[in-house]
Amino acid sequence: MVSSAFKTETFAVDAFRSEALVRSTFKILIFAAETFDRDMPIKFLPIKFEKLRLKLEAARKAGYDKAITFEFSHFMSPQSSYISAAHLYERYKEYVKMLPR
Repeated sequence: MVSSAFKTETFAVDAFRSEALVRSTFKILIFAAETFDRDMPIKFLPIKFEKLRLKLEAARKAGYDKAITFEFSHFMSPQSSYISAAHLYERYKEYVKMLPR
C-alpha cells in the first residue's frame, strides 16, 4: 500500500509539472507554494514546515528554482503574532542551507 504522504507528493509533483508546461508554452512565471495552511476553515494558520518542504521539493523536481511568498509578514516573519511563524522561518533557513548549490 502506498502511503498518503507519497500520494500527496506525487500529486504535487504532477501539478507543478503541469504548471511547468503552461510556463514554457506561454513564457510566463508561475509561483505556487503557499506559506499558510488552508486546511482550517476560515482562519488561516502558518503551514507546518513538513508540508512546506514537501511543496518546495515537489516544485524542485518539476524544475522550479525559485519560490515566493506574499504573506511573509503574517506566516513566516519572526515578528508575526503567530509563534509558529518564527519557527517556520527558522526551519526554512535551515532547509535552504542544506540545498545543493
